Amino acid sequence: MDRLPFIDEHARALRVDVQAAFDAVHAVARSLAERPLPRLFVRLWAARPPTGFEAVEVVPSERVVLRGAHRFSTYELAFVVEPTPQGAVVRARTSAVFPRLRGTLYRGLVFGSGGHVIAVRSMLRRIAHSAEA
Repeated sequence: MDRLPFIDEHARALRVDVQAAFDAVHAVARSLAERPLPRLFVRLWAARPPTGFEAVEVVPSERVVLRGAHRFSTYELAFVVEPTPQGAVVRARTSAVFPRLRGTLYRGLVFGSGGHVIAVRSMLRRIAHSAEA
């Protein structure tokens, strides 16, 4: 698997053990990899896979790596779970490549608008809520 350039990382501390944190990460990752995107989006953007993400690596109690691609980007979202004295921390690491001018414009739109940060922080909130419930 080719390495993609690092884009950013967001983290959330949880007051649960590593296994509970990983179970929540795995559930959110599974939902991302199983939820189909609208057909029109898949067709126009040439999304691969049609869900937007597929799990390419799962290491129990440690990490889940999702990957996907479309006309403007090839991207990876890695959720990493690490133990802390208070419980666990979940890190969401984004890596991606944005080829050609269209990719550069797309990157500016997604990251410049703050949409990426909002989406990743929302995923981390879902993970925290699920793990700590």
